[in-house]
Order: sequence, then structure tokens, then C-alpha cells
Amino acid sequence: MESLHLFSNTRAMKHFFVQNYTEDFLPSAKSIAEFLDFILRVEGKRKIPPFLRNFYLYQAIQENYQNTQKLGINIF
Repeated sequence: MESLHLFSNTRAMKHFFVQNYTEDFLPSAKSIAEFLDFILRVEGKRKIPPFLRNFYLYQAIQENYQNTQKLGINIF
């Protein structure tokens, strides 16, 4: 069974590799953020990249301005 090493950030992961692995193959390792992105998957769905989230939100508001309650948005 292969192990996965989880680290709080990439700096800690790099430090671990420098201290413990100089000549061998590196073990599997991820930061917590990478791990959560990896395991939080929904079949048939895609994650919207952060730079597109606001664009899609504004587009949805413009198309449904009168019915923003459907989107779960309250405009005052």
C-alpha cells in the first residue's frame, strides 16, 4: 500500500523532501489544499476557475435580474 504525505503548505513539503530524500524516488505528497481539491469531486460537474467565477455570476445576474431570488441573491 502506497503512502501519501500531507503537508500544511508547499514550503513544508519542499523542506521535507530536501531533508529526507536526496537520491531516491520521491514518495507521493500533496499540500492540504491540493488534497482537498483532489478529493472534492462531484461526478459530471466541473470546478469553475477562480478568474471566471465573477464573470459567470455577473452574467447570471444580468440574465435573471428580475428573478434574482432563484439565484439565491438578494439585491437591495
